[in-house]
Amino acid sequence: EFPVSLQGSHVIGQDQVWVGVVSKGPDSVNLNSSYQTRFTPAYMDSLGNTLVNFFRIIPDGVLVFFPSYVVMETLVTHWKEQSSIFMRMEQHKQIFKEPKFKNEFNSVMSAYYEKIGSADKVGGAFFGVCRGKNIKCMYTCACAPSSCC
Repeated sequence: EFPVSLQGSHVIGQDQVWVGVVSKGPDSVNLNSSYQTRFTPAYMDSLGNTLVNFFRIIPDGVLVFFPSYVVMETLVTHWKEQSSIFMRMEQHKQIFKEPKFKNEFNSVMSAYYEKIGSADKVGGAFFGVCRGKNIKCMYTCACAPSSCC
């Protein structure tokens, strides 16, 4: 038990979040992003197909975190150029990527929040990097998207 507990109940409810580990893709390939496997076509395709399946059933917004910008960019490039995975993702969600430059972050986050709040019910997927700008700014943007970091 911690002596101090911080709760942001005004941001999202417990029924709006699922946190878990998905160890295998729909083709039973291990979803292990170790250095040895993260850039293999089998892993990249399986992860992409897993995301397509989630995007198909999850309403509104999805946050997807990658271990680095290099991994995120390599996967997105593979999904766009080597398969139809990115196109299939976009059939279910509009994709937003965390920019590398802080001065671009506010506009991307605002567009993401606008999309997930729109009446078209397509929703969006935000691709970000662990320990990137998004982690530092998500709370601020969730409270007031017009005043992101």
